[in-house]
Amino acid sequence: YRSIGFLRSLKRLEDSLREKGRKFHDVLKPGRTHLRDAVPITLGIEFEAYADLIKRDYGNIIRAMNMLREIHLGGTAIGSGINTHTMFRSLVIEELNKYTRLDLHHAKNYFELNYNMEAFVNYSNSLRVLALNLIKVGNDLMLMSSGPNAGLNEINLPEVEPGSSIMPGKVNPSIIEPLIMVCYNILGNDQTIMLAAKSGNFELNVFTPIIAHKLLSSIDLLRNSIDMFNDKC
Repeated sequence: YRSIGFLRSLKRLEDSLREKGRKFHDVLKPGRTHLRDAVPITLGIEFEAYADLIKRDYGNIIRAMNMLREIHLGGTAIGSGINTHTMFRSLVIEELNKYTRLDLHHAKNYFELNYNMEAFVNYSNSLRVLALNLIKVGNDLMLMSSGPNAGLNEINLPEVEPGSSIMPGKVNPSIIEPLIMVCYNILGNDQTIMLAAKSGNFELNVFTPIIAHKLLSSIDLLRNSIDMFNDKC
């Protein structure tokens, strides 16, 4: 359910970027490579590309979510299902689907899924890629808005707070900076999940609590920061 709300926020960001792309359709500016002037481009093309970047990440996350629908509940200690009723596995999934409508299904191999954290790693990887792309977009926007007098000054970011007590009128990119800091946090969470996933021994990975904690933390942090970025920037 956290993922569903998070995906709504991500779709809203894509729509906002695409709307800016339409608004800036005819705004001509230099394209740049190697931080040097290259050939002309429009600001609208840049924002449409950002929108498609988010759209691609949205699709990656959906595909990663689908891997999480395979569950091994009822495998008990090592995947054999020992000490459970023979109907437990089917009945519990039936009840879960009734209440959640998540289309959950049985593991193909309960022994394998008892220790294999690949689905969680894959989901975390999709969030890591999104974080990397948000950092790229944020850095571009800060560079385009730099100055205003001694920088590029191609776009104006909303002024959300005074930036300095000693430089009156200076306004910092105070929405983009925390977005990027959150994305750095996501990269750290992904590293933790990777280390935990490879540390299971034999028939059980005992590090699932830290995997769950870091994954849920990443989802919540990204949703909140994307909403802030979308609404205030």
